[in-house]
Amino acid sequence: MTRSRYILIGDVHGCLTELQALLGRIAPRPDDTLVFLGDLVDKGPESPGVVRWVRHLSTLYRVVLIEGNHEEKHRRWRQHMRLGSPVVHTMTGTQQIAAITQAMSAADIAFLETGRLYFRIPHYDALVVHAGVPPAIATLPDDPQEIVTYTRQQRDLYGKMQRIRFVSPEGKILHLGHETERDHF
Repeated sequence: MTRSRYILIGDVHGCLTELQALLGRIAPRPDDTLVFLGDLVDKGPESPGVVRWVRHLSTLYRVVLIEGNHEEKHRRWRQHMRLGSPVVHTMTGTQQIAAITQAMSAADIAFLETGRLYFRIPHYDALVVHAGVPPAIATLPDDPQEIVTYTRQQRDLYGKMQRIRFVSPEGKILHLGHETERDHF
């Protein structure tokens, strides 16, 4: 008897051909869970195609979608557009976001909205996130959706899970380009 697997795939960034080749080599089984660790979109040539393909995979396998910083930016842009907020004009990459959004169906966009900050792999005592867990976060609620009820400051802290790259030995989050050799986290 074969055990079901959790297959973790991160940062596809619009590379549909490469994703399909990878899955061809992995050969997922019907009882496997595919966990996409965020950043399905942007950078590569086929962001809408990647979203469509992963959504299709969710009809064949159990798929968990972690929201990466790129999905979060797209979600925030769509929200500002719905509200008619002038903030949308100050965001970077809005032309690319608009083009990707326009090329996706409502079902594709709804699928992206199912992304969560983290996922606990049952029976393995494992937590998967897009980027990292800031040292200031001592515990995580069982249900990531609970975070939307937190204060703005708390939500911002948890949102760093999508962006954290380096943490100093003292536990401070470092911005890209400010890390040193001793910042091994």
